[in-house]
Amino acid sequence: MAVPEGHRLAYLQEMGIQAYFPRRPLPGARPSARYADLPSALAAQTPQADESTGTAEQVLQVLAAVETAPEPAPVRPESVAPPVVRVAEPVQAPVREEVRVESAAGQEAASAQETVKFAFAYIPVNEQLAVISELPWTRSASLSPSCRKLLADILRALGLPVQEQHLNPMIFTWPLFEDVQMQGDSARHTLEGFLARRLKLQPVRYLFIFAEQAAPYLFPVDAEPVRETFFRHPRFEVEVCVTHSLNAMDAVRELKRPVWDLLKPLQGRLNGGA
Repeated sequence: MAVPEGHRLAYLQEMGIQAYFPRRPLPGARPSARYADLPSALAAQTPQADESTGTAEQVLQVLAAVETAPEPAPVRPESVAPPVVRVAEPVQAPVREEVRVESAAGQEAASAQETVKFAFAYIPVNEQLAVISELPWTRSASLSPSCRKLLADILRALGLPVQEQHLNPMIFTWPLFEDVQMQGDSARHTLEGFLARRLKLQPVRYLFIFAEQAAPYLFPVDAEPVRETFFRHPRFEVEVCVTHSLNAMDAVRELKRPVWDLLKPLQGRLNGGA
């Protein structure tokens, strides 16, 4: 248990040990609140050295009075609040919504830039007839054996004794080169030149076009092909008919009947020599 400072000093005095107190404030030292008036209080109330009676009690009374004196509040330096710096919030610019309006001409130009791909097999039969068949597009497109047999069966039904091995197709694929995107007009003009050369080397009277999606590229841009009937080609002196492709007829047998109904009127009129 800690002994109060006043009691400790009284005990030291009774044992003959002199306690010393500073008589003047030290430079920069804080004044002692508890012992500042203790020497003068002791000097006024303490009897002479020869009077020993009641000395301890008097000392205790003086110390008790000093201890009970209110201690001055410590002087605290005034705290200086740091300056408040307000940073202005950045002003956000209003978000502008961009609305893109594409004109009809722009849409047509974008669609014209799309890659056009198709493949045809041109098959000369005799002096009266040539056949064009649309093929599934690949870089190495060719007429499948089943489609070759189907074409031979159609020609034999029309009165042309043609063998499958004698059907030699010439393949035309578009685009002509890999990784080259060309518009539909270029494809149409190039294919027209190909047909013009074939028909010039071996003119025919009839041209069967077995094609689906790519059939319009066989005609000028302002001429729509008429399906399921014969009509004259707008560029060449030849009668043409446009009907289902050999691949479609090979996959769907029900398509053979309308094709036969279209070609049957020519039965017996195409035998101009094998």
